[in-house]
Amino acid sequence: TPKFYEIKYWYADVLFEDVKEGLVKIKNDYLFNNLNRYDIFITTTKNGEFVDEKCVTIDLEPGQTYELEYDVVQKRYKGEEYIVTFTVKEKNETIYAPKGHEIKHHQVVLKPNTLKIEREENTNKVNINEEDKLITLSTEKVKVSLSKESGVLAQYIVNGENILKEESRPYFWRASTNNDRGFKNEVDAVTWRNPNMNLVNIKIENYINLVNLVVDIELDNNSTVTYVYSLDSNSKLKVQQILNPNRDLAKIPVISDMFILKEEFKNITYYGRGEIENYWDKYKSAKVGLYEDIVTEKMVNYLQPQENGAKTDVRYLEIKNEKGEGIKISGVPTFEFNISKYHPEDVEIADHFYKLKPLDATVLRIIYKQMGVGGDDSWRALPHPEYILNPNKIYTLTYEIKPI
Repeated sequence: TPKFYEIKYWYADVLFEDVKEGLVKIKNDYLFNNLNRYDIFITTTKNGEFVDEKCVTIDLEPGQTYELEYDVVQKRYKGEEYIVTFTVKEKNETIYAPKGHEIKHHQVVLKPNTLKIEREENTNKVNINEEDKLITLSTEKVKVSLSKESGVLAQYIVNGENILKEESRPYFWRASTNNDRGFKNEVDAVTWRNPNMNLVNIKIENYINLVNLVVDIELDNNSTVTYVYSLDSNSKLKVQQILNPNRDLAKIPVISDMFILKEEFKNITYYGRGEIENYWDKYKSAKVGLYEDIVTEKMVNYLQPQENGAKTDVRYLEIKNEKGEGIKISGVPTFEFNISKYHPEDVEIADHFYKLKPLDATVLRIIYKQMGVGGDDSWRALPHPEYILNPNKIYTLTYEIKPI
């Protein structure tokens, strides 16, 4: 399972420390091996796309450190993220691994440093149509409908097709992990499992080239959710979910929006950590990169069904059908997601994998954060405090959706 890769990352005897841009310190933490037995590949990518790569060898005895200089792109514009990845690999075949086997990696993210002025032509307008049960905002490329009964997205129509199979909803539960069950989280935090929603108010704010729908919702656990849906004339829908939790409640398992998409929307491309699953407190082994996948019935083969397959530090996610139509979800600046053929509620109650029945749909959760998975032990220990979502503050999930 993916925990192997996380353990491997932390147990590796090659240590990296960023000194400054263009300079990294490497320590040989082996007892006997000189690092000259390994190749160190230095790979540069731009927004996940390959730019260049070089290979170096350093003569470094056990316990010694070395400061390695590396090239950086000097002028980096807004919207351009360069990442330098150091990968330590076996130079030759060994009795335990083939040539090229990865020992350790380290990534340096280079942020934009030069302002790039971009002006989008914004001559179109956003149309508003109010019916008995729906408020619909539309442009030439997209039509977004909000339910007047629940206050959440009921339709997202692109190229004439509604990609949603059901209404979206705020979602604060995850299929309990073995560690969750160990500290009785499925009992303590049950108030966050599908709380009933009561729509309080919908307000329409009509600006030049932009319309906001501000929605206030009360949950039956005495928490509130405010949504701000903002559609501009370039067909970009900005979504803000603002959760104001009841301070007396238990810790929050996850803060997310759930979308049940039509089954045909199953081809994904994302720029974030992958391709193995990764979580708030289990992510170092997953490299930031550009990945492609197909939503299938596969799951991580844990001892029993549980939360699995999440991705963190995601810059964007594209979900398309076979015709290449769909949506692009962008973080502000990043988000987490989980996409599957299974609903978390079904995973929660299944004690064996063979009892799980895949849905004729794609289940997407766009996540602000979810509680860490922990693992100090599996019978009582909680995740470390810095990886817990306590109900003592307001949380805001922000992302943008555009049609493809």
